[in-house]
Amino acid sequence: MGSTMDDAWSEYWAAGYSHSCPTTFSTTYYGKSTRRFWRSLITDVSSEDCWLELCCGGGGLIRLLAETSDDISMPRVIGVDLAEVRAPLGRALSHLPATKRSRIQVLEKVNATRMPIEAGSVSVIASQYGFEYVDATGIRRECERVLSPRATLALVLHKERSRLHLVAKAELELIDQALAEGGLLDCCIRAIPFAAASRANAAVGVDAARVRAEYNRAVRMIVGEWLDGPAGECADQLLRSCGNLIAGATPGNVQAAAAQILRIRHAVTRQRERLAALDEAALGVDGIENIEGWLRHIGFSDTFISPLSEDGYEVGWTLISRRNDD
Repeated sequence: MGSTMDDAWSEYWAAGYSHSCPTTFSTTYYGKSTRRFWRSLITDVSSEDCWLELCCGGGGLIRLLAETSDDISMPRVIGVDLAEVRAPLGRALSHLPATKRSRIQVLEKVNATRMPIEAGSVSVIASQYGFEYVDATGIRRECERVLSPRATLALVLHKERSRLHLVAKAELELIDQALAEGGLLDCCIRAIPFAAASRANAAVGVDAARVRAEYNRAVRMIVGEWLDGPAGECADQLLRSCGNLIAGATPGNVQAAAAQILRIRHAVTRQRERLAALDEAALGVDGIENIEGWLRHIGFSDTFISPLSEDGYEVGWTLISRRNDD
């Protein structure tokens, strides 16, 4: 893989997630507004179109496209992602009939700035929370290369100060606290041997009370600062994971419990990388207007941009633009 960011996303999709925001939308982020946006585009495509999804991830949007299209109108679909996504995407689409699966091509470990796709062959480019993560100069140049003279670009993008952005920023702060020296994970790994010894009625040593107090203090900080806020679900997951390890510690499984804490630390560190990328990618008004200006420069017109809301929360931007160059 090319970078730790690629690895972070590869591990994430391999874990079976269907989308990139599990702590905000526990099942799917295809609410009514998001579905309405994509369905309005899907109804206009045909089997003669080539639909390219940039940063396709676990295949949620491709699945929606395939399930919404009938066998006659299903376009040729190409999903591109820098991470390893072919196996998890294959599982997500395994319920589709073979006639539809045969029209889907997955290009994993492919940078969206350099795609093995024929110039001028793509009639629709779609991306959901992906386009804004990629180097702007590179992805725009590549889109210009592969798009046909008559083409549509449709994007759902992270929006600055949206619900997703605020959750990401809160989770970043929570994770930094949990990973810090003296934070929840550090205190948990030190408390496990004492908890195991105490459960076996063995001598726990003079440090047991201090270690227990430090662990309880770390737990109270997480509960008091994070549990009822935007990062509440992430905080609850951390507290449950550590609490279960402490409660289940025995002299026979101390090493296994300590190894599990290290796996949790690794997973949380990876999560931090993804959240930091989201925080950096979230677009303000200037950012979305910059994309609109680029599209206008390359001959796109009728560009429609709107904040996207679900359940009373803003969750991003929608952008759809068309070019009709005969």
